[in-house]
Amino acid sequence: MYKVNKKEGSVPGLKFVPTLEPEHSDELDSIVGVTMGPGISWGDGSIPSTSPANQNIVSKLLKKHAESVFCIVEIGVMSNPEPEHSFTHILTSEKPIKALYLGVDTSDKSGMDNPDLRIHTIRANSSDFDAVMTKLKSLDAMFIDLLLIDGFHSVKQCIDDWRYTRLLSPGGVVIMHDTNSHPGPYAVFDAIDETLYRKKKFCTDAHNDFGVGVVWRK
Repeated sequence: MYKVNKKEGSVPGLKFVPTLEPEHSDELDSIVGVTMGPGISWGDGSIPSTSPANQNIVSKLLKKHAESVFCIVEIGVMSNPEPEHSFTHILTSEKPIKALYLGVDTSDKSGMDNPDLRIHTIRANSSDFDAVMTKLKSLDAMFIDLLLIDGFHSVKQCIDDWRYTRLLSPGGVVIMHDTNSHPGPYAVFDAIDETLYRKKKFCTDAHNDFGVGVVWRK
């Protein structure tokens, strides 16, 4: 779908620094005519942002790793008009009781906060690593066991979000939404170093699903 090029520099965990330039800007969340393929309007509601298959993947991963998930960080908190169909709902309602959830979003999501259930949010750009790290430290969290990346989907932003993997625990899991469609997840997933991570794409029919990529730290 996109031609992923390499540029100078290095990012831990990536084989190369991905870029779509000069053909497309690395600042764009979506690219008209490319994001979901020719003739498909990804924003018209005909394709759900999180399909039942996407939801099932997240739910199964939570259950599979229940014993080792102590800290969940979600970048991009619930925007689905039907919240019960969102990743946020799954992560907060199906997480192990012991697990901390921190949602990172540029909008105020503090209405979700429930310290008794270890559910917290922070209003911040995920690029502000120091602010998010300070919040995690205040919650006595030093590592991330499950990282879900579903924020702004530009290549530049997704590279920034990938940097949170420096906190990933041994055997930790990264879930990337929109790997079929939006430029950032597509390009970054392509660049992930297979010698350090095992990775697999699910729901790969770009005409019917935005796609999910799952990455396991070796």
